[in-house]
Amino acid sequence: MDGECFDIRDCFFLETLPRFLSFPIAGILCDHLSPYKVINFSQKTRFIIISLGLLGNFFVDSVYWLIAISAFTGIATSFGAIAREVIIPQAFKHARLEKVMSFTSLSDQLGIVAGPVLAVALLEFLDWEVVLIIGALLFVLSDLLIKFWNNESAVEIKTLNEDKIDIVHSIKVSCGHIIKLNGLLPAIILAFSINLILGTALASVVPMYTGTYE
Repeated sequence: MDGECFDIRDCFFLETLPRFLSFPIAGILCDHLSPYKVINFSQKTRFIIISLGLLGNFFVDSVYWLIAISAFTGIATSFGAIAREVIIPQAFKHARLEKVMSFTSLSDQLGIVAGPVLAVALLEFLDWEVVLIIGALLFVLSDLLIKFWNNESAVEIKTLNEDKIDIVHSIKVSCGHIIKLNGLLPAIILAFSINLILGTALASVVPMYTGTYE
């Protein structure tokens, strides 16, 4: 939109970093609050962020509105993702956890692949603002479906920790687990390495495609 492929690196960084930094906070909140409340907060927040971003772009036309929308909706998505991970093991206790998580991972990957393809198809016929409006409406629909499922299902999701929220203490406990639990640190390093490779590929593919590195 601004004619500079080099800016993709900075845009990707600004979009992705807040998303990953919010995961610990999301995990702490899901320990103390109902995961359904966290998901509801995530869906409504994303709808509001998109609405405010589009409104701001209407008055001041700038690509930075799109970057801000992506960054803040990414943060809200992190909260929803962690809350889902709390719900799934309790909602499907009758099934093997490995099987449930494999289906969850499969649906995630299908969304990651199909989402951009669908977005590109829509952008062939619609303005990007209209595509974002469709995305915002999908968040509202998703929230309604989750509420319906929660009301119809007999599954009771228990709050893991009834104590007062103490973010600093929770982070200290988490760091202690990383150091003390065998095998956890290598798993984290492996996940970090995979995400580093993936991030490098994602930040490079558009400039390469557009001919910056011909």
